Amino acid sequence: MERYQIPAHQNVLPPIFLHCQRLVAYFDILSCVPYPRAPFLDTDVWFPLISEGGNRDYDPLMGCFSEVFTMIGKAATLISGFYDRRIDEAGFLTQRNFLVSQLQAWEPFRNSQVEFTTEILVMLERDDYISAQADNTHKFATLIYLLRSYSKEGAANSWTLDDSHYDHLVSCLRSSISRVPIDSPFIATMLWPAFVLGCESRESHEQDETTRWFLEVLAKQRFENIRVALDTLRGEIWRGGDCGRLNWVKMCWERKIELILA
Repeated sequence: MERYQIPAHQNVLPPIFLHCQRLVAYFDILSCVPYPRAPFLDTDVWFPLISEGGNRDYDPLMGCFSEVFTMIGKAATLISGFYDRRIDEAGFLTQRNFLVSQLQAWEPFRNSQVEFTTEILVMLERDDYISAQADNTHKFATLIYLLRSYSKEGAANSWTLDDSHYDHLVSCLRSSISRVPIDSPFIATMLWPAFVLGCESRESHEQDETTRWFLEVLAKQRFENIRVALDTLRGEIWRGGDCGRLNWVKMCWERKIELILA
């Protein structure tokens, strides 16, 4: 294949390159579920030049915000490095706390012409509102993922939380998921947050609710990784009781549970 060389003065990629780059970005989103991995693309090339004068972080076709997905990739890379002992405890906690702060500060459509508020979110067009809720599910899921990745009693860790804090995050995650209709095209990107919600489901009625969600989405989408994700929850996480719920991040890493689109 002939190599295409971009002139040094040309800052904008040719259209065919931009198209291929976006396809790779979409593959990143759809294939790193339900357990995240580092994205193939560097953060500075995710969804470039989406729209002139609009929200450059937002891709309306996929209904997703590139910034929150790059933070998922950074979280996966960080946790993997810590578990592999390539990052020491102090370095891990510093980087994790920074990522947690970034996720807590992130809001959908915050780069719009109007300042983001809850009232503005409600006033968005229906698809934009649903998209914002879908991306909020990734925000809350990844916060839980980061915070569940490490716990050590007595550690000098500003993000050691009690159950009430986790319950609040899980409640926010559950609420955001419930606001995205099953027939929405954005549901295809939500297997990761639904998997996290399943991992955090303690009571039988919560697990039943999560099971129904997976079965409804499976009937709609027909992706085999939806079934595999549900089987993983039933066979690996829920059988472990509280131990499985509290240690699911480490368990997934140890058992190499990285389900992809299939």
